[in-house]
Amino acid sequence: MNGKHNVWIVKLNPSGGLLTKKEYEKWRNHNDLELKTGLDEAFDKEEMNKYGGWYRDGKITEKCKEKNIIAIGWILNPEDTWLNNTDTEINKEKYKELYKNTPWPVENKKNKEKLNPSIEKFQELNVGDFVWVRDSSDIYYVCKITGNWSYDKSKEAWAMDIAQRYKCDWVKVGNATEAPAKIVKKLITRGQTVSKVDDENLLKISNYLFENGGEKAVKKAVTDFDEGGRYILDNNIKIIDNLTEYDYEDFVGFYLQSNGYFIMPSTRHQSTKDYEFVAIKQNENMVVQAKYHDTSSKKLDADEEKYKDLSKTYTVYLACNNGVENIDKIDNNRIKQVENSELEKFIRENAFLIPDRIKFLVVYKKNHPEV
Repeated sequence: MNGKHNVWIVKLNPSGGLLTKKEYEKWRNHNDLELKTGLDEAFDKEEMNKYGGWYRDGKITEKCKEKNIIAIGWILNPEDTWLNNTDTEINKEKYKELYKNTPWPVENKKNKEKLNPSIEKFQELNVGDFVWVRDSSDIYYVCKITGNWSYDKSKEAWAMDIAQRYKCDWVKVGNATEAPAKIVKKLITRGQTVSKVDDENLLKISNYLFENGGEKAVKKAVTDFDEGGRYILDNNIKIIDNLTEYDYEDFVGFYLQSNGYFIMPSTRHQSTKDYEFVAIKQNENMVVQAKYHDTSSKKLDADEEKYKDLSKTYTVYLACNNGVENIDKIDNNRIKQVENSELEKFIRENAFLIPDRIKFLVVYKKNHPEV
């Protein structure tokens, strides 16, 4: 495929969709008395119910799927679009000019007319690019852009806050255990509404999923991956090498639980930087420090001084996908290592625990060794 294409993340109206009462009041307060009257006449209760009411409930994603579009808001003033029935075509340059009159401009001492960064990025999308989105039911889709940027001047597009748009085709991939981990992380964490993902392998995977039916490709890979809950691919592919940091921590936890420990989820806090969680079994309490590094040369250092105080209260288990260095130099039998060979064996024997997105990735890499 053409290497010039890109992969994008678009959060389809991160607030949820339909123009809210609060935002409507923002528009009324932003404009003059005559326009307020016009807005009130245009958006009475009956009219707003036509678009789903004042409240947002995932309607944006459904509307975008229905129309085969990807769309964002930052709508222009009604008098420049639908309220005065203007025939003026709105291209990117015209949009930038009219944008100055809206409530949206970024407060910038050097340039108060600067577009919001997400608008600038959204207007960079090209035909053939892939866009990942997530709906209100936590289902992920990969979309392929088929048309150029346009601005819909209709009342519906204004009310639903989906005026800036691209034509595209949608393909359902699945839930958070089926979509690529990098995509899931970007769509569920805070950040810009629109962002580009510079990852050549993800571009190839996005294209493959789009061309092969998304969820169908994932389900096919799952059937190729395991049989009766046991891993059946060749042994040259390490499962651990295809995990994310979150998956690795989960499997370390599963492995320890299979050895009789019970994890206490309530002990997992951001403030406990030296360990992930506390686990207990009869006559023993333990903590786990698990690290996953994309760089193969980076290991977890078994620093005895760092874990000395913890080891007075707990057995300390250290785990890292690249190994734990200096563990053999520690003269403290309460600081131990989770062996990756044992962890890999455990994962293979319990393939039912592996998220489908990892099964897909492993099978995809087996069939596409260039990735």
